[in-house]
Amino acid sequence: MTIQWYPGHMAKARREAEERLKRVDFVMELVDARAPYSSQNPMLNEMIIDKPKMTILMKSDLANKQETHRWMHYFQSENGLAVSVDANNKADINRIIQAAREFSHEKHVTLKQKGIQKKIIRAMIIGIPNVGKSTLINRLANKKAAKIGDHPGITKQQTWIKVGDEYELLDTPGI
Repeated sequence: MTIQWYPGHMAKARREAEERLKRVDFVMELVDARAPYSSQNPMLNEMIIDKPKMTILMKSDLANKQETHRWMHYFQSENGLAVSVDANNKADINRIIQAAREFSHEKHVTLKQKGIQKKIIRAMIIGIPNVGKSTLINRLANKKAAKIGDHPGITKQQTWIKVGDEYELLDTPGI
């Protein structure tokens, strides 16, 4: 007897995320700073091979600072960019915004060289359930744009949320 461990709603969320990857400039993968490796879905790396990825270690205020620092170095060596975040700390939120600006600067330059003036950068927020995707979006947008809760499965469908004049973020269900 085969046991199906991957629920249908997660398979659907993965398919939808793969379809929308063509429309985003980069991906923000959220992991829990208390267990970064365990809170990653290995299938996400297979999905986003050709997109730049920023790894965000959420709930860093609850994690060991030295270990979080070591994990940031690990993710930087793997992906190029990693940021640790306490979603309730305004300075951390500003660091993400600044990192996203720097991260998307290359994209702006490349498009400008091609004669394309793209004003809005699009990013996909992706991660396992209950890692803080919608909470981060609300902090970045500085408004209650995405529903949040203390249990997984609040986000049922993908939603575009505008963050200032520069960014649109795609909130995705947990995968």
